[in-house]
Amino acid sequence: LNYAVGGLDPRGYRAVNLAIHLLNGLLGFVVCRRLAVRLAGQPVTPARLQQAAPLALAAIALWLVHPLGTQAVDYIYQRIEALAAMCMLATVACFLRAADGGGRGWLTASVAASVAGMCCKEHVAAVPVVVLLIDWLAAADRPGPRWRDLPAVLGHRRGYYAALFATPLLAVGLVLAQRSRFTELSQPLAGPLLYAANQPLVIGRYLWRVIWPADLCLDWYLWPVTDGLRLAGGIVAAVSVAMLGCLAISRSRGVALAVFSFAALLAPTSSVLPVNNLMDEHRMYLPLLVCCCAAASGLSSAAKGWVGGSGRLIGAGAVLVAVVSLAAVTWSRCHAYSSRLVMWADVVEKAPWNPRGWQTLALEFWQVGETE
Repeated sequence: LNYAVGGLDPRGYRAVNLAIHLLNGLLGFVVCRRLAVRLAGQPVTPARLQQAAPLALAAIALWLVHPLGTQAVDYIYQRIEALAAMCMLATVACFLRAADGGGRGWLTASVAASVAGMCCKEHVAAVPVVVLLIDWLAAADRPGPRWRDLPAVLGHRRGYYAALFATPLLAVGLVLAQRSRFTELSQPLAGPLLYAANQPLVIGRYLWRVIWPADLCLDWYLWPVTDGLRLAGGIVAAVSVAMLGCLAISRSRGVALAVFSFAALLAPTSSVLPVNNLMDEHRMYLPLLVCCCAAASGLSSAAKGWVGGSGRLIGAGAVLVAVVSLAAVTWSRCHAYSSRLVMWADVVEKAPWNPRGWQTLALEFWQVGETE
């Protein structure tokens, strides 16, 4: 449709990508607001939802303007990432609406959104796990979660979960039907164990860019690390975070949900399935929302410790400063996608070891007659 309307003019494509991004913000607001009420152990009522709105709005504002999301919005091909996120958020939003008394039709809509997501990108296979985690850890009508409660959670909506966990079979079928597109199947970058051992280091790079997003690159072209000491450090860090999530199940459901949902969203590309690009920033598009929710929640908790209304004002001011600062960096980063020549020049500046970047940049110079 974009091509029919505007050919290869990128403005139309970017307008649609931006519209999808904003729609994702709306869906994310719905999800964050309901989860905030549930994690507070309160019944989900219109009044409670209204009280949770500022916290959800702060998280979504941080996410919408964060520079780490630029690759999924500005790089036109990654519309599949934004569409996949839209379907995942819709799956969760419809489930929460059903769980809060919305009726079985919302469960059907949740499964339909998951099916649509599987047609967008393979990593949507994580969404059934995310829904189960929310159902287990953020239940509004049950006491604190326990591991032995998981079978009961599955059994409570067995038909829904049977259908939801069947939807990843569609993604598997689509991959197998288009296996020639996936070089991972014929020429994997690394074995499953080496790839998995590298991913804690890669996730550390992702998290650093959440905090300090000044060094972003379209194509890092990283090779797997083979140094045992570095790999061991990453694995110890990953195990420590996993243990933190397990301990938080009985003490802080919000922390447990953040840790496990973040891990589940990254698992399809950051576990034992070797993807030929070891690191791609667009993979953090939806996991970034988890980070923004955690940041907003932590800031809100810290602000409550201030006497009177000063804490709320300080918290709102901190969010405003962060949003403006992130938006300024995002505005600057968007210029890297102004043309193919500029984009690949930025790649070789950030990753000078990248032969793919140099080759593509040379082709772009050739296209404009700059043979020198």
